[in-house]
Order: sequence, then C-alpha cells, then structure tokens
Amino acid sequence: MVRIHWIHAALIAFVLLSGGLILSEMPNNVDKIGSLKGHMILGALITVITFVRLFKVSKHPEMKPLEVGIGREQIIKWNHRLIYLMLIIVGLSGLVAANTSGLGDIVFFGKEAELYADATSLSKLAGGVHAVATKLLMALIVMHVAGIISYMIKTKENVLKRMWF
Repeated sequence: MVRIHWIHAALIAFVLLSGGLILSEMPNNVDKIGSLKGHMILGALITVITFVRLFKVSKHPEMKPLEVGIGREQIIKWNHRLIYLMLIIVGLSGLVAANTSGLGDIVFFGKEAELYADATSLSKLAGGVHAVATKLLMALIVMHVAGIISYMIKTKENVLKRMWF
C-alpha cells in the first residue's frame, strides 16, 4: 500500500503540474501531440491505480485514526474520499473528452486532423468537467498536505511514518 500511495502521488503531481503548466499553455498543433500522449497514458494509469487502491483499501482494516478530535477526524476522512472521487472524475472526464472530440484517434492512431476540431458539446462539457475537477483535486491535495504539516507542527509527531516503509 505504501509503494502504491507514493507512486500514485508522484504520478498525480506530475500529470497535474504538466497538464496545468505546460499542456494548457501549448498551442493546439501537431507539436502538442507527444505531450498529450504522455498525459493521456499517465492519466489512464492514474485512474487504474485509483481503482486498485480503492479495492485494496476496502480489503484492509482502516488505520487507527489520528487523535485530532472528531471534527478534524471527519475532515480528514472526507478529504481522502473526495480526493478519490476527484481522481475518478478527472480520469473519466478526460477519457470522455478525448474520445468524443476525436483526440484519442489523433494522438494514438495518427489520424490527420486538427486538434479539437471535432469537439462536440459532450466533449466540451467533459473537458470543462475535467478542468474544474483538476482544480478541485489540486485544492484537496493542498489541504491534505497542509493538514499533515499542521499536525506535525502541532503534535511534534512524524505522521508521515504511517505512510512510509
């Protein structure tokens, strides 16, 4: 579980940062195809890992909750659940956007077409959901990391050891 967590985290950070800082700034031309291919492959991998983690988490007993008080304990629980939910929404909306806009055929099968020229209302909606969900996911991850740091400062306990080897 620890390996999966950190591989998942690294992939998510890379795809969110590269998508938000690089892909979104690139013009929609043939030079973008290689970067899109990597983004789409890693995005699909992240979605698969998310489902694997959910399956594994459901089969393992829950970790002992941190002693943070009932209110903060609920925030932690919901933060984790919402991160998983956003990962699934981001992955599925990206898949729908790519397939309904013809982007998958262009990127993976060399179809000669202008990027996003075949965008339908469904692909535009899915793309919008993808964009909003990635922003929400980033906010949830920042909240997750901030919670870890604040807990460590407040308690002087290294909470990271719970998710380390």
